[in-house]
Order: sequence, then structure tokens, then C-alpha cells
Amino acid sequence: MGTSVEDEINSIVRTLQGKRLKLRLEAVADLGKFNNKQANDILLRLFNTQEEASIIRAQAVFSLSQLSDNEIAFQLLKQAMEDNDPRVRTYAASALKKVRHQEAINLLIKHLRSDVWQVRFIAAFSLGEIGDKQAVEPLMQALKDRSRAVRLHVALALGKIGDKRAIQPLLIALQDKDPIVRYRVAQALGRLGDKQALEKLKSLTLNDITPVLQGYRVRDAAIDAIKRIEEQEMKVFPRTFTRSSEEI
Repeated sequence: MGTSVEDEINSIVRTLQGKRLKLRLEAVADLGKFNNKQANDILLRLFNTQEEASIIRAQAVFSLSQLSDNEIAFQLLKQAMEDNDPRVRTYAASALKKVRHQEAINLLIKHLRSDVWQVRFIAAFSLGEIGDKQAVEPLMQALKDRSRAVRLHVALALGKIGDKRAIQPLLIALQDKDPIVRYRVAQALGRLGDKQALEKLKSLTLNDITPVLQGYRVRDAAIDAIKRIEEQEMKVFPRTFTRSSEEI
């Protein structure tokens, strides 16, 4: 006779009663797969227990985001975004990208101004994954964030959203003091595929040989971006003149 869902959940509950944090964390993640009242009640209890380990409460929030009722999932995440624990807020910001709710975009935009840099960069990442153009102007402002992690995720988000309004702010951001930010900005400009960026990207290939990641240099990202833009231009303006055999 097979194991029932109730038996599986009871087994997970026994793991949660243990002291090994890694196993408890895995158990909380597993509860999110059931999406039934018994599992959800346990997750809610974990989230609402302030004395519980920070990472456990955060994972409970993330698991609850998988609820089939989109409105309930959003309201839980909205509550989590105001939690005192920054780790809970960070996990909630990450989970919001999966909840198709218009207010989720406004909530993430608001938290681009969080006092915790991890929340800000996850908010930027989630906005990029959602891809709504409502986020473009707030993200453009966030290109000036004091944290390099935030700035580079903002650049990537703008590249994913693909709105041409971001081109000029990204061109300015090519002068960022941090090479990994410049690297990501060049990548974003490549994704946007606009020839306005070519001159500054070409300058970067000549002048910015700063190493960034595992041997990659800023100029490498600029070269790749130039190729993408030129390929895009070829699609927009394909060659229309072909010599006929009579002309040869």
C-alpha cells in the first residue's frame, strides 16, 4: 500500500521537530510542493513564529508563494515584504516574480528604495523577470544606487525589459566606477540592440581591458554587445540588392 499525502506531511513534520537546520530547511521547501491545507497551515505557523530561525521563516514564505490561489499568495508575500527580518523580505521579493499580480510590480518598485541592499537587488532582479515596462523609470533611477550589486542587477533588468528609454541612462552607466557594473551595462545595451550605443561601446573595446570574471574583461562584453546590435540592424535593414546572373 502506497504512502498517503498525510503520511508524507507527517514525516516532514517529524523532520521539522529536529535540530538539524539543513534538514529542516529542506523539509520546509518540500511542504511547498503539496499545496493543501495541512501543509499550508504548517508553513503559515512557521512564518508567523518570530522565534523561528530566520532562514526557516524565509523559506516558509517562498514555499507559500506557490499557492494555487494567486490572490492569497500575493497577500502573504505583501505581508512578508513588511517583515522586520530582512532575509524574509529578500525571499518574498524573489517569490513575487512568480505571482502574476499587478500590485506585485508596485510593491517591488517600492522596495527598490529599501534600506537593505539585498532586498533592493532582488527587487530589481524580480522586476526584470516580470518584464513590465512600468518598472523602467524606477529602475533607471536605481542605476545610481550606492551598491554595485544593485546597479548591476538593475542594468540586467533593463536589458531584459527591453525598453529604449533605458538607453541613455545605460550609456551614462558605462562610466560606472565598478568594472562588473560596466560589464553588465554593456550586456544590457547589447540586448536592447540600438545603434545609439555603438560609439560608446566601440570606445570601451579600445580603452577598458579591466578583468571582471574568470578572465572576461569589460571589453569582451562590449564586443559581444556590438555584434548583437549589428546583427539586429541587419534584421531591421536586410540587404535588398542582390546582383543578378545577367550582371556578372
